[in-house]
Amino acid sequence: MYATPRCAKCDSPVYAAEQVLGPARKPYHKPCLACTHCNKRLDSLSLLEHDTEPFCKPCHVKAFGTVDLRSANLPTVPSSPSRERPTTPIQAAVTGPAPPLRTSPIRPFTTGSPRFVAPATPRCAVCDKPVYHAEMVRALGRPYHRPCLRCSSCKSTLDPARLTDHDGVPMCTRCHSKEHGGKYMVGVGGR
Repeated sequence: MYATPRCAKCDSPVYAAEQVLGPARKPYHKPCLACTHCNKRLDSLSLLEHDTEPFCKPCHVKAFGTVDLRSANLPTVPSSPSRERPTTPIQAAVTGPAPPLRTSPIRPFTTGSPRFVAPATPRCAVCDKPVYHAEMVRALGRPYHRPCLRCSSCKSTLDPARLTDHDGVPMCTRCHSKEHGGKYMVGVGGR
């Protein structure tokens, strides 16, 4: 049978519902887990420990100071006889940045057959930007973006199956009959 753990501060039993783990993974009552210096109540985010004693962040800094160990694990670069490089971030800040290392130029890496050339993306007949297959409509034998396929007179959007042209310029049937009179061919060139 298991014994109920005891609080590391008040030495009374700590039940699971009221238990928090403090320094050295010892159980504490929530109100008992407090800073050793200022008695401020601590939680898992504000707890720092030193020699298995709980501290809040400000008291820990005042009592023990802080040491930034992040740069302790950085590799040092052996100095060359001609040019000495800084070996720590502090030396680098004082002496300035190290000169860039020489590297070989990047060469393009190609795969596959040298004869294969990807087909060029077709360009819109109006805006001359690339037209990808998903957004392309063909009219008068040329590729268009759907919003670019407009009547040259009234600027209304055209359906490639229901348009006409005059000298290769797309027009709606209404504008074509007004401007050029006579009959027109619906869907000429609309493929």
